[in-house]
Amino acid sequence: MIILGIDTTGELSSSAVLTEDGKIYERHSDDRMNHLRDLIPMIRDTLGDAGVSLGDIGTIAVSAGPGSFTGIRIGMATAKGLALAQGLPLAGVPVLPGFAAGSPEGTLVCSMLDARRGRVYAGAYTSAEGAEAEGIRGIREIIPQGIYPAGEFVEKCLGMAADLSEIKSVEFFGNGVDRYSEEIASRLALGQADDDKAEEYGDYAARKRSYTVSFAPPERRYQSAAQTALAGRDMEPCHYSRVEAVYLGRTEAEKKLEAHELGVKKSKKAEEEEIMELPPEDEKITYRRATAEDAAAFAELDGACFAKGWSENSFTDELEADSCFVAAENEAGRVIGYGGVTYVAGEGEINRIAVDRMYRMRGIAGNILKICMEDAGNRGVTDITLEVRESNRSAIVLYKSFGFEVEGRRKNYYRETKENALIMWKRGSGDSDSPAEQAGSEKGKAGEE
Repeated sequence: MIILGIDTTGELSSSAVLTEDGKIYERHSDDRMNHLRDLIPMIRDTLGDAGVSLGDIGTIAVSAGPGSFTGIRIGMATAKGLALAQGLPLAGVPVLPGFAAGSPEGTLVCSMLDARRGRVYAGAYTSAEGAEAEGIRGIREIIPQGIYPAGEFVEKCLGMAADLSEIKSVEFFGNGVDRYSEEIASRLALGQADDDKAEEYGDYAARKRSYTVSFAPPERRYQSAAQTALAGRDMEPCHYSRVEAVYLGRTEAEKKLEAHELGVKKSKKAEEEEIMELPPEDEKITYRRATAEDAAAFAELDGACFAKGWSENSFTDELEADSCFVAAENEAGRVIGYGGVTYVAGEGEINRIAVDRMYRMRGIAGNILKICMEDAGNRGVTDITLEVRESNRSAIVLYKSFGFEVEGRRKNYYRETKENALIMWKRGSGDSDSPAEQAGSEKGKAGEE
């Protein structure tokens, strides 16, 4: 049976054809996060490379996640559309155990994808006859897929390898290897400690290592359509309507909702009782890249702007993650505004923008957003999302001036007020000069709950 493989869960999309005699023909996109543009032409070209047509395909295997939220949706929609049109069965291949497909016996495959804030989407697997992990035959689950602190997951992997006599090698896969290579290396160093260091470094550190540890080479490290096709060969395909995406994480807004962090405003009476002395309009405001040392100041300002602010630890995690946070300071050096964009799988998310209420209506939010967008542009990140209250018109105008457009609405999203949330996206490259010029004049109040 010939299998068409599709992967769009990482920064580069890919397609592959696995022939009946085991040959693999694969193509990768050249540009990061251009799945929607590249995928269909790439599938056509890969079929041509293999000398087959869609009519020759026996089943379609598509990477189901975890990974880029948008990427997963593009890949799933494409695969389901082809399956419907051709009357083909579909195999939704989970990415994490999929790395273990075809791995040699005695190897512990540790799959880890960056989930930000020091965490990874991760799981560990080995080849085992008669076993099955997440629907893939021949794969045994050692550590179930989930979200783990990066260091904790590495320790789990090394500990399990020490406990299982059949494990002769440990190999790490995924972009989490790039993000947390130093974390892995430090855990390996601890694992070489003497017996008397067990109490200090953890129980696994005292065990005599009987296995080798390595990072998968770049050509095999990341999710790919070829790996998806190999794993799909060992799955039972089904009707396309039964295939679902694998989302281990949730959006930032969903996490805030569950944590009851989407609070209500202060009462009007309480605001009226406060004595407000506005600073001079000509006071100079400066902007700089934030560091972990700003976490306490950000938490204090956040608590004043939102009903339930983020903790200092939350800001520390964000500032140490793959992100760009900006601090706005007055002439006295006090932080009077901040905002940030975080990055995962080639996409950006504007998490939070807050400005001291006495400094609002001065374009500070717009200037902060401008710097965040410039950082994203310098990184080549062109797809950025955010969520905003439907009633926050000034913020919506500000975001639209930077090229964001409304792509979705979550009804009754804010629990306390039953207000809708708008999901906005800025996609693709564009001229950022115009929004930047507008930023100073747009009196944005993003972050004013």
